Amino acid sequence: LDELFILSRSAVLRQRQIALLTLVHITQRARHTMFHGFIKQPMLQLMLDSGIVQLFRHALDSTEYEIALQGLTALLVAPTEILIQEELYPDLSRYTLQPKISVTKDMDHDTVVAVDVVRLLVDSQLPQRLWYLLSKHGLTQTLVDNTLNILQHVVQHSLHVAMVVVD
Repeated sequence: LDELFILSRSAVLRQRQIALLTLVHITQRARHTMFHGFIKQPMLQLMLDSGIVQLFRHALDSTEYEIALQGLTALLVAPTEILIQEELYPDLSRYTLQPKISVTKDMDHDTVVAVDVVRLLVDSQLPQRLWYLLSKHGLTQTLVDNTLNILQHVVQHSLHVAMVVVD
């Protein structure tokens, strides 16, 4: 993962794209718990701790915004199979991106973003960037669907986040 993160910041466009696409595929497989049992620490948690959310958010502001949308979709939008698995096997819920602890008013910004992925994205103006991409770029239907799915997931997070998105 470390080498992919370094490669994702390369000055060579194609190297950045390959690194980001590889991270998207790893994220998709991690959401499907394909690494469960092979790696001691859950892969999705390892990627979150490594800063993949910030990496995908940063890529939205560059020419790799399409890959970043795929990555954020893989992180935030649980496939139907995972939703069914979570109903059948509640112990798999540790692979969701819900806040680890509840956010309180006395927490500083760094603590909030460390415990709440969606709050981190909202604080980094993700909704505004997604609306800009929807209105100014000719996104494919799949990317439009991904963008709307991301916004839908973000809005369902909390009333505070929903109000930020609506504004």
